[in-house]
Amino acid sequence: MKKVSFKFIIGLLAIMLAGSVFIAGCQLFSNSSTTTTSSQPFQSTTTAAAQNSIVQTSNGETSISAIYNQASPAVVEINVTVQEMGFFGITTATDQGSGFLIDTNGDIVTNNHVVEGATSNGIQIVLANGTTINNVQILGTDATDDLAVVKVAASAVAGITPLQFDGSGAVQVGQTVVAIGSPYGLVNTLTAGIVSGVNRQITETDSYSGTYINLTGTIQTDAAINPGNSGGPLLDTNGKVIGVNTEIQNSSDGGIAFAVSSDVLQKVLPNLIKGITSGTSS
Repeated sequence: MKKVSFKFIIGLLAIMLAGSVFIAGCQLFSNSSTTTTSSQPFQSTTTAAAQNSIVQTSNGETSISAIYNQASPAVVEINVTVQEMGFFGITTATDQGSGFLIDTNGDIVTNNHVVEGATSNGIQIVLANGTTINNVQILGTDATDDLAVVKVAASAVAGITPLQFDGSGAVQVGQTVVAIGSPYGLVNTLTAGIVSGVNRQITETDSYSGTYINLTGTIQTDAAINPGNSGGPLLDTNGKVIGVNTEIQNSSDGGIAFAVSSDVLQKVLPNLIKGITSGTSS
């Protein structure tokens, strides 16, 4: 019979001991990492008032997708054709912007600079579902605040829920915002960001007259705003309008955007709907 060497026995014992330590360690690690989960929805630490102003999914979390699904059907693309007298005679120029439905009567808010210089037969509205509307009426314009209202037949927008306003006076720096529009003709594009500043005063150039317009009380945002977004809504997390996207200031390092506040819009809106034109570029 062959002898079992002492070294072999020692080695076997060492292996058995190491195995025991490993198993015990695994049990200890498993016990220490065990957590208790809850089937209750996520509870926000915001105040009750803030919670009421948030679009929430079934688990209580804010969903930008939910905001988009709620608001985007009311956002439109606006295509504009303007005839201008040039050195070689009458020339035709085209422009494009955004707007949003504010009531069931077919009233649509946009920027004055989007429709400025156009006649009603030079404006085309494209709904989110792709429907094209050529019968568009310019109601009122306000060059001072860069706002305008155009109108389509109520039957053309039947079934579309208009957007509602939220007071921009409660807007806070750092809060999440969403912009919907048609940058570069890409209908119903969604971008998101935060409020970067409030009560900004900016100067924009009137593309039609070449003069300057001073806008006060605007909302600054880092949400991506590009040509074609003008006139589209800036929304809070409840899908309500807090501003009208108006101005982009670009540089080689990036760009920032500004929106006319919903408070300013609501002040001039009754006159715009009545067809009153006010303000002059200066």
